[in-house]
Amino acid sequence: MLTPSAGADRDWWAIPGWDLRGDDRDVENLSAAEQLPALYRAILDHVAELERLGQRSAAARFRSDAIRAYSRSWDASGRRRLETILRRTERAIAARQASGTQASAQRAATTT
Repeated sequence: MLTPSAGADRDWWAIPGWDLRGDDRDVENLSAAEQLPALYRAILDHVAELERLGQRSAAARFRSDAIRAYSRSWDASGRRRLETILRRTERAIAARQASGTQASAQRAATTT
């Protein structure tokens, strides 16, 4: 167990006592502006996945849409725009993975 050094002064500016308990707010209670960076990051992660899957033109469109939405209003409408783009990227990835799985199955069936 750590004990404070004798005569050690507390750094009141760097570690305010009233904030030591942490932030216990639920994600649902965050404002739209607090949610936008995470939504934008998730979209960019999906864009990278689409690029990895060979869907570069779709990835570029989603990236452009996300930049446009992220650089506009940081409010509920901006959050909705980013959520819509996120759902579209999820569907595009799922469709590409499904078509890749079907193409793999067809190749396997024709080579046996």
